[in-house]
Amino acid sequence: MKRLLLILILIFSFQSLTKADDINDLQIEGMSIGENILDFFTIKDLKNFGEGNYPASDKFYDIYTHSEKYTQYDSVGINLKKNNYLIYGISGSIFIKNIDECKKKKNEIQNEIISQFIDSKIIDHGTYTQKDYNDNDSTKTQVEIHLPNKGGLISIECSDWSKKTEASHGWYDNLSVSIYSKEFEKWLRNEAY
Repeated sequence: MKRLLLILILIFSFQSLTKADDINDLQIEGMSIGENILDFFTIKDLKNFGEGNYPASDKFYDIYTHSEKYTQYDSVGINLKKNNYLIYGISGSIFIKNIDECKKKKNEIQNEIISQFIDSKIIDHGTYTQKDYNDNDSTKTQVEIHLPNKGGLISIECSDWSKKTEASHGWYDNLSVSIYSKEFEKWLRNEAY
């Protein structure tokens, strides 16, 4: 019941946020693209979170945060530039046990965003196998919404991790909403891996 309430909050929160003119007006847990992460966390907090993906990169890194202050998401990932505290990407995740429920909520969020950004370009990747550092039996169902005007990307996805991956990494199936600046999206596609 708690998860259903969180998902409904997520949907209704996104409804008011998507009336924005560009990607910088959208928020996840009160944080937006282009804002300074130090307005939300201290340097000590950032060091305690630790860096995530892109270890070979000298341009971007990410952190995964957890906070009792979060009201909509179980965790939030934030993409930052090296030697810069501006937010270039932000993702919120909600842990969901039922993958069918996840896909239903993904579609509801997708439809709401598309209705607000009429000129957006939609790329539906469907369901595909994703790397999971174990047996590669995990899947992801994903849609990308490319925004007009100043650009940027919203990705909505359901990750269905294999049982082995869940056990070995402590990961949970989840619904994620990601907002990427045009610069971060371009780097992610062309240079990250």
